Amino acid sequence: MPTFERGRFMNKQFPSLSHAITASSLSLPAFIGYTLMEFRYFLEKWIPGTSAAMAELVIVLLIAGGWLRALLVAASGRRSGLTALVGFSAFGALIGLYDMQYVLGTPMPWPEQVTVLSILLVSVIAAVVVARYTRRTKSPS
Repeated sequence: MPTFERGRFMNKQFPSLSHAITASSLSLPAFIGYTLMEFRYFLEKWIPGTSAAMAELVIVLLIAGGWLRALLVAASGRRSGLTALVGFSAFGALIGLYDMQYVLGTPMPWPEQVTVLSILLVSVIAAVVVARYTRRTKSPS
């Protein structure tokens, strides 16, 4: 039976590997949704033409593929996958922080605002949970 004293419960039970993987796997759809919103609302205005859209699509697919690979490696318990998940989640958080200047400063469509806020919140939570789990685990000698 776990004790629910503040320090003991939090250090022994939270976060587990499944918490870390779940948090980062929730951050991935937030990133994909954000990029789809960017495709819809802003890509054609910034850089017209199909070659720019293709280049951005390839970059997004590479990032999403790397994220999925990191999830699979982390699920097997390897520290390198967890480190990559911290990086991908931090990348999503940085995107959200950067775009907050546009949410607060200029009028944006409400779906874009919701997407920016969701990638920011979910990615920050995922980065903290995965980093805390990674710090808590011992590195192999």
